[in-house]
Amino acid sequence: MSGGELVDNGWAGKDTGSNYCNQCRCTNGDLSCTEMACLVNDSSVKTFAQDTSWQDDSKSKSENERRKKDEEESKRAEEERKEEERKKNEAERKRDELDITTSGIKVPVYILLWEVEGEKGLDKKSAEILKDFIISKFFPNPSADDGMVKHVTEDIINKVQRETITADYYSESCAAAMFIAATNVLDFKNYLGKIVFHEFHHVWDSSFYANSPRGDRENPAWMIEGMAEYDGLIKSMAMNWTNQNYFNTEISNIKSKLISNPSYIDIDKDIFSFCDRCPVSSIERGIVVIDYIMSNYVETDFDTFANKYYLNLNKFGWKKALSNAVGDYAVFKNSFKQYVFN
Repeated sequence: MSGGELVDNGWAGKDTGSNYCNQCRCTNGDLSCTEMACLVNDSSVKTFAQDTSWQDDSKSKSENERRKKDEEESKRAEEERKEEERKKNEAERKRDELDITTSGIKVPVYILLWEVEGEKGLDKKSAEILKDFIISKFFPNPSADDGMVKHVTEDIINKVQRETITADYYSESCAAAMFIAATNVLDFKNYLGKIVFHEFHHVWDSSFYANSPRGDRENPAWMIEGMAEYDGLIKSMAMNWTNQNYFNTEISNIKSKLISNPSYIDIDKDIFSFCDRCPVSSIERGIVVIDYIMSNYVETDFDTFANKYYLNLNKFGWKKALSNAVGDYAVFKNSFKQYVFN
């Protein structure tokens, strides 16, 4: 500077000393200034006062850039967090909407038959042996599933001592089982094969709940048993174990029983009771209702209908799932009554 002071590279401002009135800039060690003539006055002896406004501007700019960078990083972190949450929710949604037909998921299904004379369950000792075997297959690490193991233990013991035929696939388990009494009651060739198809249907419908235990599982007893029996019979016909004539005769005989016991034509009667000892059992009522639905409302094959129904049941409840197939539930009930009497 004219006054002898030193400034940093990039500095800009008024010179000092006798050249006080000119604007200067320091560029790579060279000071260039305007060339106005400066009056000789006290200003010529002014002490140097460096113009630091450019430094303040630079500092302000740097702080703004840092603040902007922090904001961008914060925004990016928030977006990443939201994306992780979205992926998690998507994974949960896909799990809840698992399509058992196309997912490729497979579980072992243990079929346990025992020979009996007539229709009766197992004795207590045999039930205990059966329970221990099934628990070992359902839960490889029983101590880690203590609550569920206790539930399944009690369920199996109670069921197999009083029922001859049942099937289960529990949530949190890695296998399913069918318990079937090999009776000598054979309505047609390989009647036990039809029972296996029937019980496997129960494993299938349970699999939707097993894969999404937070979903809805409540279903009318006639719907549960009717779907399984219908499935068992149509697959038996496909295997040539029986024929359409047997199926039609069964439907006709059950309709006659319903007409003789008209209160059971109302599908809301004993709706969640399996009613094995009722004048018309839940299986009998159910297969007539399902045959009516398949003949008048469903345009797909049975497996496609069942898969969609169980998905909707798990998400929305049975009444909405059924209404999605047949329309208004109250109208459907009345039309079923008319069908029985025709």
